[in-house]
Amino acid sequence: MKRATALGAPAGAMATQLTGRQVTAARLAWLLAVGATLGVFAWNMRDFFDMAQRPSMINAALSPAAAAALLRAGITLSAYAWISFVVVMLVTAVSLALALILFWRRGDDWMALLVSAFILNYTTTEIGIPTNPTTIEGWSLGAALTIFWSTFSFALPFGVLLVFPSGRFAPRWSLWFLVAAILWGGVFRADSNLLGGALVLGYPLFIGGVIGIMVYRYRRVSSSLERLQTKWVTVALVVTLIANQAFWFPTAFTPLGQTIYPPLAYLAYELVLGLLPVIFFIAIQRYQLYNIDTIINRALVYGSLTFILAALYFGLVIGAQTLIRLLTGQTDQSQLVIVLSTLLIAALVQPLRRGLQRQIDRRFYRSRYDAARTLQTFGATLRGEVELDDLSAHLVAVVEETMRPASVTLWLRTGPVGSAYDASERRK
Repeated sequence: MKRATALGAPAGAMATQLTGRQVTAARLAWLLAVGATLGVFAWNMRDFFDMAQRPSMINAALSPAAAAALLRAGITLSAYAWISFVVVMLVTAVSLALALILFWRRGDDWMALLVSAFILNYTTTEIGIPTNPTTIEGWSLGAALTIFWSTFSFALPFGVLLVFPSGRFAPRWSLWFLVAAILWGGVFRADSNLLGGALVLGYPLFIGGVIGIMVYRYRRVSSSLERLQTKWVTVALVVTLIANQAFWFPTAFTPLGQTIYPPLAYLAYELVLGLLPVIFFIAIQRYQLYNIDTIINRALVYGSLTFILAALYFGLVIGAQTLIRLLTGQTDQSQLVIVLSTLLIAALVQPLRRGLQRQIDRRFYRSRYDAARTLQTFGATLRGEVELDDLSAHLVAVVEETMRPASVTLWLRTGPVGSAYDASERRK
């Protein structure tokens, strides 16, 4: 029988449990890491309002063209700076509160301490003013500390994802994968232009490698409890990566980088980062109380629905406006087109949602889809079936197909005296 190692298992059964002086040492290390994180965060926030109101090519969210687009939309740089500040402080407060709760309640578990330090470090590192990669000029104590902290902040999430939730590297060579990621992160931070900029390719390679290792561990190593926790972490990872790339890729490689898109997309990314500490906290403390498969299913359905409806809406508005401009020469925006497009999208919500639900159940939840379809077919048969023996046999077959029990027995009452007989019995 496999020994439980997941967080949330009984005390004494966890491989990540600490005792004696280990607890004191781990807590001191946690306090140093969290103190350094908060110190760096406070240092970086000194010039927050200045950078949030000063467009530059280094500022990935607020280039001169994006700032001009904000002003044309009626949003002042001061208002944008204050909105960003509120979001940053909200996400930081949530991360710090959850980190402190984990420290207080699970201070004798090094995996919980590592995760609590990670969620605070990651969110405070990622939020703020996004800057394009730059090469550090010259060598000094400040440059060395900057490279060290950047490398530490880069390696921490890799380390957490490679050992969560059991606290073991599985497969064992994933430890060397982490070492390679740390070395790459340090070199890239020191000189991002090394090898003609080819070092940037390490980012997708290492991210893909971490995902592959997590899949391997989930399928070959993890216990049932660890798989539940891994599902929660996977949700956090996927949502964060999607939000991250939804900002960086269009900003860097499409004309959207010269529009209002970057500042608004980065605000959305900052808000999504607030989900990361919440999901990790649930994975450690409360994961058994929630049906993660239902949450994933709803996220797939409503996420896809939102994307499709938004694309249809903007496509209809832009297409209709272009057609009107070509036919009539009018350049003003037509309110009728916007109203009609809105009504059409509203009418499509429910049909699209039902269609997406069927497709996602068929593709990702095949067993549930087959069970629902089988029960629907049985309901139609029940309305037209008149032979009791045929109906009994059909009912037993449906139960076997949808519920997969070890055995099925159907008892039918035959008369007013209450006697019964075994009408149908099937065993696997």
